[in-house]
Amino acid sequence: MRATPTDDPSKSGTASVTVQEKTLSDITSIYNYLFASSGGAITAVPVSLNVQLNLDDPQNWSDLMDVIQAAGKFVALDLSACTISGTEFDPGTTYTGKTKIVSLVLPDAVTSIKAGDSNNPSFKDFSALTSVSGSAVEYIRVYAFCYYCTTLRTVSFPAAMDIGAAAFSGCTALTTVRLPKASSIGGSAFSSTGGSAITITLGSVAPTLGRSIFYYVNNAKTATVKVPSNATGYSSILPATYSSSDYTVCLGNGFRGMGWDGENFTGVNLNLNLNLNSNITLTIQVE
Repeated sequence: MRATPTDDPSKSGTASVTVQEKTLSDITSIYNYLFASSGGAITAVPVSLNVQLNLDDPQNWSDLMDVIQAAGKFVALDLSACTISGTEFDPGTTYTGKTKIVSLVLPDAVTSIKAGDSNNPSFKDFSALTSVSGSAVEYIRVYAFCYYCTTLRTVSFPAAMDIGAAAFSGCTALTTVRLPKASSIGGSAFSSTGGSAITITLGSVAPTLGRSIFYYVNNAKTATVKVPSNATGYSSILPATYSSSDYTVCLGNGFRGMGWDGENFTGVNLNLNLNLNSNITLTIQVE
């Protein structure tokens, strides 16, 4: 380990923050590293923690969380090198340690995130989490990050195809979402995400949508959906901007309704299938 000066926004000077030189592969090494590190006092300066553990052994995950909690330091946790025989990531029900994780990179072997429910979302106790990513994740199950991840700002799942219902519901700080392979987005996926602007990057083929993607957002909200220039399936609303105050709500706000194209709304009662108390302005941006 070596120490390098790193700007600490909470102080007028600089802080000496330990920089990890290698991936740590046992709990003892992780313990020693964390307790020797000088950073992690605030979420803005987390300790970089890259580990290589066998997550098939649930005790390793439990011990890792206990060590992070004992150290009392905020961490940027990189699990990409961890081994796992299955393909589903299950954060488990243990509480300790999760509140100290500021950013999380899932194991490269993980292709799905375990489903939660409205009372017990998968990432229930990750109260300091600001960013999450996973290079191979294809399935983000229902109620994965909802309600309790109120500090989550950045999401990047470049291989994700299926986004479950209410997956990010209640993530009130969410601003940047990257889902370029998404082919299906479940109902209420981004409901109750607050009034702040959000940018969602999608792929060349418009995903199918569940109902009320932005159900019950708080205050006025601006959503920008970025798509590549060869995009198809967004035809009815490309590339114009629509406001919920316009009659074109049935087109422009398809992202919180039942589809992208106007013809999908034929015979549909908008008051039932579009949550009109959500004041959404949707922009499709062609890159």
